[in-house]
Amino acid sequence: MTLTTVNVQGDTTVEADENFTVTLSNPTNGATITTATAIGTIQNDDTSTLATITLASNYSGVSENGKADIVYTFTRTGATTSPLTVNFGIDGSATQITDYVAYNGLFPSAKQGNITFNIGSTTAKLILVTVGDQLKEANKTINLTLASGVGYQVGTTAAVSSTIINDDGTLNQQGTSGSDYIEVGSTRILSGLGGNDILIGSQSSEILVGGQGSDTLTGGDNFDTFLFSNSFEGVDKITDFNVDQDLIQVSAAGFGGGLIAGTNIASDQFSLGIATASTRFIFNKPSGGLYFDIDGSGSTAAVQIASLTANLNLTGDNIFVG
Repeated sequence: MTLTTVNVQGDTTVEADENFTVTLSNPTNGATITTATAIGTIQNDDTSTLATITLASNYSGVSENGKADIVYTFTRTGATTSPLTVNFGIDGSATQITDYVAYNGLFPSAKQGNITFNIGSTTAKLILVTVGDQLKEANKTINLTLASGVGYQVGTTAAVSSTIINDDGTLNQQGTSGSDYIEVGSTRILSGLGGNDILIGSQSSEILVGGQGSDTLTGGDNFDTFLFSNSFEGVDKITDFNVDQDLIQVSAAGFGGGLIAGTNIASDQFSLGIATASTRFIFNKPSGGLYFDIDGSGSTAAVQIASLTANLNLTGDNIFVG
């Protein structure tokens, strides 16, 4: 038996495994060839020193006339001692300039663009600002996809999408969990469920339910109800609470503290800062913070449930127990 040795030349290049083929031919001295061809594999053993780039957006959708921006965050691994420029592609049904613009001067041209990590930074942000109009139209999508380049490898291979939601004459909302919904009946209900959502009402009377997470709720015109199931869902920001029209509704079963369902809270259950044994809701007027205290001046600390406009003339009449 004769052994044939193939010498492998090592390097430090990160590359795919490579194959080679050995083929036998022309046997002599009466020998026969039973296996003429064999394939060997040279396995790459070099660890990548390239940065890995991942991509995420802060919202899956945003109202076109809303205040929230769509922020795409690029994250890199590895050393940050040098700047790094990363390429991306952008497409979807949304149109640049007409539907959105880039806030920080990184306006993507011809369906592609790039963004640069500063020295010492592990993240870089592309901020897209929606352009509102008064047209009733279909929702528009933005799809951002990492593209290959020098000095990095792509970690997020799928497109990261956000939707610009039409808000002209329609109910609309922005969510993060994909499980948000709008229920249309005698009273329209906008529900955020899980995640940090933005719910935006219309010109009709609606019920807005942020659910779990720190949500931003805008009721719009007419009489709206902001519903809270318990005091541990997160702090929801109510942007346009109208003390003459709107209500905050809390669940007697979910909150506890002796609240009685089917009526507004009692006058002694509401305070502008000084809690007594009977106090359940405390409104910090200078900051706009609304707190629930299950035992008034007892041993359990008050929990903030909402943030309203500072110096709002909120009273106990604005809080209803369901």
